[in-house]
Amino acid sequence: MILIENFKLYLTLPIIGQLSGLSSNQPKFCPEATWNSSGTIFIANNTIKGYPDSIFITTNNSIYVVAQAIPQIYIWLNNSVNATIATTDTVPFPKTIFVQNDNELYIERGTLNKRTIEKWILNRNSSTPLDDDDTTPIIVAGTGLSGPASNNLTLPSGLFVDASLNLYVADYGNHRVQMFPPGELHGITIAGDRSINTTISLNYPTGITMDGDGYLYIVDYYKRRIVRGKSNDFRCILGCTTTNGVAANQLLGPGHMAFDRYGNIYVVDRNNQRIQKFSYEKLSCGKYQIMF
Repeated sequence: MILIENFKLYLTLPIIGQLSGLSSNQPKFCPEATWNSSGTIFIANNTIKGYPDSIFITTNNSIYVVAQAIPQIYIWLNNSVNATIATTDTVPFPKTIFVQNDNELYIERGTLNKRTIEKWILNRNSSTPLDDDDTTPIIVAGTGLSGPASNNLTLPSGLFVDASLNLYVADYGNHRVQMFPPGELHGITIAGDRSINTTISLNYPTGITMDGDGYLYIVDYYKRRIVRGKSNDFRCILGCTTTNGVAANQLLGPGHMAFDRYGNIYVVDRNNQRIQKFSYEKLSCGKYQIMF
């Protein structure tokens, strides 16, 4: 597990083994893959309280949503239509969630200055804080000071770790995505204005994930869009209207995204208080539709 603070990231080593079996989706697509630009509303503001903050989808299509400043987790198990609501401790509120299986969750909660991790067992509706002795952290990125240098971060938001243990960080305040190879404290800018080969301009990125072929998906908060690419080839795939709004093809303050098992993309459209589902267009890849 990785804890995010204002200007640095901590890795808690002893539970990485427990989380290595996380059942999130990393489908494979062809380079020309597209998604329907008009989304459908999976969750509207009359379904949940507060603003949706983060989302996790397992390989059996169970969906977990955490709402901002609300001590509840909304769960749709195995393609179910109606949500189950799990109530956590009131303070501090949960921020992000990692799913080991559909009964065992790891919840990050706290404030900007202090974050903790707890293990939550759903069928008991109880949690266990991870002992300090078992979660001694090491710094894997950032110095604790903000700045644009390769070893600095400014309000890091989303992150992703690939199979080679490269760490990708959405460096919100520096308008870039940094990649930290294992053991390296100096990152390489792979997207944003300061990248080695200028790729794409970002404006406060908040989320990042990767598909099974190594394509990155970046949630570009203030440009209200999702971009996809690798190396020096990035392109907008969702929210490409350049204007914000509530229409099906628009986003307003997107925070995070996740894939379901069919390659559809779910976007936490925070300021519209909804989660949008954008359907994968299978014919865009011809006979090579999707692989896992």
